[in-house]
Amino acid sequence: MDRFLVTTPVASDCFQLVGVTSLLIAYKQVEMCPPRINQLLALCCNAFTKDQMRNLECIILIKLNFDVAAPTLNFFLEHFTNMRLKKCNSCKKSSAEAVQAMSLARRMSELSLADYCFNKFLPSVLAISSLSLADQMLQHQSHIDSLTDSLSNEYAETVLNECKDKLKLLVSLNEKCIPSFSQLVLTEKISES
Repeated sequence: MDRFLVTTPVASDCFQLVGVTSLLIAYKQVEMCPPRINQLLALCCNAFTKDQMRNLECIILIKLNFDVAAPTLNFFLEHFTNMRLKKCNSCKKSSAEAVQAMSLARRMSELSLADYCFNKFLPSVLAISSLSLADQMLQHQSHIDSLTDSLSNEYAETVLNECKDKLKLLVSLNEKCIPSFSQLVLTEKISES
């Protein structure tokens, strides 16, 4: 919906229709049985017709060039973790470290979604920074940084460091509120022994 609104001005009385139509498109991507158009129009108190919704669905898809699946932060966390696992597929300890780092990085990333200062970072940058900080916090011997050396052409070192520094601050401010950080480290270290 956001990407459509950036490309197309919409009258204020049509925002509801745009929202419900975007919801329909998202449902079609994810759900096996999306809701019927009548059900979605009922959310708008039947202020719009089926034809209006179908027409707007076509307009949205055309404006987005049918590219409706934007990669998310979670996608990149899994992608970089899988790259790391493939690189160290023979070493059990490195594989366990990669999974632990992803778990902690996912929690840090969830915190970052609620903080506006992270909006300027691409999801891929935030994922790499989260994984790198997780490795550092968990004191892993194999780091995501060794994998990201090959990606350094795509990501400026200063941007990665800035993101990582902001994540450190975010974690330090929320560490007491979220006991799961320390519990995660303890639980996983106990399970290793």
